[in-house]
Amino acid sequence: MNTKDTINKALVKLKLNEPLKALNIINKNTSINQDNPDLLLIKGISYMRLDKLDDAIFIFKKIISVKPNYSDAYFNIASVYKKKNELYEALKYLDSLTFIDNTNFKAFSNKGFIKIILRDFDNALKDLNTAIKLNNKYLNGYLQRGNIYKELKYFDKSIQDYDFVINFAENNSTIYYDAKYNKSQVLLLKGLFKEGLKLYENRFNLKEFTSVNIKNPGEILSSLNNIQEKTILIVGEQGIGDNIQFLRYLNPLKKKCKKIFFCTDKIMKPFFKKVNIADKVFDTNDKIDFYDFYIRLMSLPYLFNTDHTNIPDIHLKIKADVDKLDQWSELLKPYKDFYKVGINTTANSNIPGREIPLDIFTKVCKYKKIKLFSLQKNINKQEFIYKKINIFDFENFDKYELFQDSKALIENLDLVITCDTSIAHLAASMNKNTWIILNDVPDWRWLMNTSESLWYKKVTLIRCNKKDDWTDPKKKIENLLSKYQ
Repeated sequence: MNTKDTINKALVKLKLNEPLKALNIINKNTSINQDNPDLLLIKGISYMRLDKLDDAIFIFKKIISVKPNYSDAYFNIASVYKKKNELYEALKYLDSLTFIDNTNFKAFSNKGFIKIILRDFDNALKDLNTAIKLNNKYLNGYLQRGNIYKELKYFDKSIQDYDFVINFAENNSTIYYDAKYNKSQVLLLKGLFKEGLKLYENRFNLKEFTSVNIKNPGEILSSLNNIQEKTILIVGEQGIGDNIQFLRYLNPLKKKCKKIFFCTDKIMKPFFKKVNIADKVFDTNDKIDFYDFYIRLMSLPYLFNTDHTNIPDIHLKIKADVDKLDQWSELLKPYKDFYKVGINTTANSNIPGREIPLDIFTKVCKYKKIKLFSLQKNINKQEFIYKKINIFDFENFDKYELFQDSKALIENLDLVITCDTSIAHLAASMNKNTWIILNDVPDWRWLMNTSESLWYKKVTLIRCNKKDDWTDPKKKIENLLSKYQ
């Protein structure tokens, strides 16, 4: 079998997503030119699909040494480096590619996407503009540019790009639903709840959608009419904070139906069972009692036709266990004359731009009448020491049950300062004074240009004026707490 036939046979296997068979075809045929760039490309892509990333890099570099202008080698080696999270190395090869071929719109798009990850939105916009100029029908380019416009606060332009994708993408395709969902986020962030919540229902079609999984859940609750004798199953979804925030809708729903069941995961179940918001709380390992309809938790705002004027109050009875409350009250007794502040700086690492730097507290922690207490699990003590942050942290915090210690500590605090994470929702739902520190473009629920929250009465929103620049929040916190110096 000659080189051409080998390439064709191996390519068939690769297209069938059988990379190991593609490699076997190539490696068994020792009589052919193993340095053929097309042959090497198949080998490199096969290694990449098998997650043998270093082998793939070796092969792609070999192609470049043999044929320096081989565009596909640069494109694929950049993809490998991106997969390894070596983003600057990926950009280096994409820059080389766009120098070799300045008409390669996908290379410009990939450069833009990597710069989005690096939060270099201005330069990402330049790359996406070039990609779209080279191919004005490239839907992924419009989708990514819409994301950039959102981060740069060009919300109307962002919506225009999402609309372009929605209008021209194939219905029910992945990119179609991505555009609809992303548009919902911008509309909700602008406070346009009616249209935004409707589009938010497209989240179910996202690859990354997370929810409690129930097999054959039955009929969806699509109306609040004629449910007086019905039992409704509410299915929890997304993060702990989301569940805490939106459980407020169970109270008005309970007034319209006979019974409410809530299904969550095993870790969250003890916490929500104690909240006493539903007739019964189940996890996915339980056999769920008979119910008439089900609905996912974060669809309730849409079902209730929510806007700024009719958001239900939070009625969760979140209380610390008596023994834990006694334990923490005793622990904090020596600090009864201090203003006690709980802090949380870490958030979901998959959501960039939420974590806040410890530097925010370098001055506040030295105020004579303030004591800081960590609300974080498994903190990096060395980082606190290095930053000279004086804080009380605790071993085995919340080790045995979700928020078991957090609830008791929060009840003993005067204030909680946190990034946008579940602790923010927990403290706010406990009616504790809570300052939430936000980036310049936050999650939609916090809206824009306001220090107040529609969702919680005792929350103060402290925002960055510039993206990832925490100088203003730091100064504001220092000023607000200066009376405790």
